[in-house]
Amino acid sequence: ANVVLLKGKVVVDFYLPGRQRVRVSVSDLNGREVKCLADQIFEQGNHRINWKDRNIRPGIYLIKFRGIKYQVTKRLLII
Repeated sequence: ANVVLLKGKVVVDFYLPGRQRVRVSVSDLNGREVKCLADQIFEQGNHRINWKDRNIRPGIYLIKFRGIKYQVTKRLLII
């Protein structure tokens, strides 16, 4: 999974080896969920989620990917 900040928009790219339910969420460093970007079944292959939120405050956030057999967390710095 890759997370990139481009021109005020967060781009989340990820690949799934098979069809499965995935939840992608954004949390602050205290563990509070700020936004759920996706909670659905995705088909096998590459996927992209675009997130633009003018109300997000500068800081460090965690992007969490939760699937059936895995969980991945990436850091996101918004300045």
